[in-house]
Amino acid sequence: MFVRALERRGRASCAAAAVLLAAVPLGAVAAVDVTGVDGELRENVQLYLPDAPACDADPETIAQHADELPERVRPALDAFAFYSAGITATLLEPTDDCWRIRIAIEPGPQVVVRELSVELRGEAETDPAMQALFAAFPLGTGDPLLHGRYRTFKDGVEVLARQRGYLEGAFAAQQIDVFVEERAADIRLVYESGPRYRFGDVTFDTDGALKDDVLASFLGFADGDPFDASLVGRLQQELVSSRYFSRVSVLADVRGAADERIPIRVAAVPSEPRSYTVGGGYSTDDGPRIRLTYDNDRRNRAGHQLHTQATLAEVRQTAAIEYRVPVTNPQRDWRSYRLGLTREDYVAGVSSAAKFSVHRTQAGEYLTTTRFIDVLFERDEIADYSFSSSMLIPGISWLRSYRDDLARPREGHRLSLVLSGGLGSEVSLLRGDFRGKWITAMPWDARVIVRGRLGALLEDGPFGFVPLSMRFFAGGDNSVRGYDYQSLGPRDQFGDLIGGNRLIEASVEYEHPLREDWSAAVFVDSGNAFLDGGFEARTGAGIGARWFSPLGPVRFDIAWPLDGPDRSPELHLSLGPDL
Repeated sequence: MFVRALERRGRASCAAAAVLLAAVPLGAVAAVDVTGVDGELRENVQLYLPDAPACDADPETIAQHADELPERVRPALDAFAFYSAGITATLLEPTDDCWRIRIAIEPGPQVVVRELSVELRGEAETDPAMQALFAAFPLGTGDPLLHGRYRTFKDGVEVLARQRGYLEGAFAAQQIDVFVEERAADIRLVYESGPRYRFGDVTFDTDGALKDDVLASFLGFADGDPFDASLVGRLQQELVSSRYFSRVSVLADVRGAADERIPIRVAAVPSEPRSYTVGGGYSTDDGPRIRLTYDNDRRNRAGHQLHTQATLAEVRQTAAIEYRVPVTNPQRDWRSYRLGLTREDYVAGVSSAAKFSVHRTQAGEYLTTTRFIDVLFERDEIADYSFSSSMLIPGISWLRSYRDDLARPREGHRLSLVLSGGLGSEVSLLRGDFRGKWITAMPWDARVIVRGRLGALLEDGPFGFVPLSMRFFAGGDNSVRGYDYQSLGPRDQFGDLIGGNRLIEASVEYEHPLREDWSAAVFVDSGNAFLDGGFEARTGAGIGARWFSPLGPVRFDIAWPLDGPDRSPELHLSLGPDL
């Protein structure tokens, strides 16, 4: 093979190139091979390669291109602290398609950080966010001088400083002294933050949709508080989520800042408050169902809301009305008054109930707490007898939920705990119900979903007078698959299902992706409802398919019961979010 190193320009190079390129056909693709380096360094060198001449370019152009390559790619090596790298571009014999050039690199020694001085000055010295960023400076003594990390850090400082209100901040010193022969570099970086600006006046332009005090309750800051752009973003998010407005714009008017105060301008277009929806669905728990809703998301300028819903299904029929009144921030603290009617066909019997409730809900960053008082009137028909219950039920619930994606979370959880007491004429009780669901992703994009539930009921009186709606049952789409909805639990001496005062459920599911919107699943569910210490687990296992439709995940499952005389498979179909 004929190889010529192109280290000098001139007619000799052009002549050699002419010989090598004589047989190159039109329309071929040029090749530049990089040798001597690999990994990120090789990728960076390739990024610095200039556009190559066409395969049918004249020999002088090809030779000039090869001559220029060493200096064109040298900055790629400098960025990784290889300042004394040897670079040679060699024109090789052409292939049948095109000319070829090999860039041979000898990186040589890498320059490392010898002395390091990184300082934060001004009011930001006491800002925890800025302190944390400077404490995580990505280069240390003895580390290679990686310019990319240095620049990324500087960019991060400027972005965070602006977000935290240091509008006058600037680098007072940004110096890197490189000593190639000593293979050392000294870094001095000083950032002068200046004063931290504060929130100024907030003006709302909402066409009179809400009272000023209701709008002010959305603010997570007060006039004079240190500026924080994340609070501005949260204000916009909460105004949008409130459903009071169809469009929202929240602007921190940095250009209008005066006396170290940043005014906030809010412009919002009121939404149409009234909406009606008609929907349908199907699940093996409920059968076919129809849902009707009417919502008035802004009944008045005080921000009151009215929500009504009626659901007709084979197993369950409900009608409910809720009137919501903001206490402070309508998205984070409200009181609601509810009236609901329910009729449900359990395997154990039929329950008809009316419930009036007063709830106080407070939603924090990570935890939502609801305190409630329910007044329950319920009539139950179980086996060959029926009874009526009147009960006052005070209680409290906690909900914690996180997911990294709304449609198809790879990581997330949902945990809830409800504690309540019941004061009735025939029986009084204490009830606790914990539910948990966790999702975690595998490195190969599969998901593992773990679900569990624990329930306990302490009754002071005959269990036979505990309302059906407060007893525990197991079985169904979201319980132990392979068994009918709420078909598991204790039975009386005649074999009739009566439910239990304890509940244990657990489920493990592995979900493997097949296509973009489809995955397959295998699962095992186990658990049961029981009375006091008489626990006998019932287990179901099966396979399923998941379709991530535009309306949400649709689950198709076939589960086989592993206990009991009937081992025939059960079909389970459900629609709804994972968390």
